[in-house]
Amino acid sequence: MVDLVSNDLETTLENSKSNEAKVEEHLDACPTVGMEFDSLEDVKEFYTSFAKKEGFGVRIRSTKQNFCILVCSNEGKHIARSENDEESNVCIGKNKK
Repeated sequence: MVDLVSNDLETTLENSKSNEAKVEEHLDACPTVGMEFDSLEDVKEFYTSFAKKEGFGVRIRSTKQNFCILVCSNEGKHIARSENDEESNVCIGKNKK
């Protein structure tokens, strides 16, 4: 019983180290066309790490089976202008009333 547990533990540790090596190999790389990953989790981890290293964030916009779209974390967000902004008072081609 003890031998089975220790063998399972050793196998799990070896698999974990192998997966970590693959991820670390990708983490040092820049994104390129044609990159292949084993899972969507690996893709998310790679791009999250790359974005953090470059100074921005990423988020998942949509997912489907074996497919996801990752975007900049600020993508699609509206920046509200203040009411005192001069541009909000500009009228083109009409008299402002």
